[in-house]
Amino acid sequence: MDSSGEALRTSQEDSNRILVLGNSEINGSDNSICTSKYTILNFFPKAIREQFRRVGNVYFLFIGFVMLIGTYTTAWESAASPFTTLGPLAFVISVSLVQE
Repeated sequence: MDSSGEALRTSQEDSNRILVLGNSEINGSDNSICTSKYTILNFFPKAIREQFRRVGNVYFLFIGFVMLIGTYTTAWESAASPFTTLGPLAFVISVSLVQE
C-alpha cells in the first residue's frame, strides 16, 4: 500500500509543477552546446602547445636557439645564420595555425 501511495503522491506533485518555456533564469541552465575547440582568448596558447607536441618542431626550435646563442656570444661559432632554421620553422607553424 505504501508504494502505490508514493506513486500517487509523485504523480500529484508532477501535475502541480509549472514549466516556463524559453526562460533559462529559473533553473540556471541555458541549455547551450559549445563544440568549438578554441576561443579568441585561448587560440594562440592551445595552438602553439599543439604544434610543439610534435618532436620535429621542438628539435628545430632547439637547434635554432643553439645557433642563436652561437651567433651572438663567444661560446662557439655558428656556420649558418639561426634564421635559416627559425624562419622555415616559423613558416611551417604559421601555416599550421592558419589551417586550424
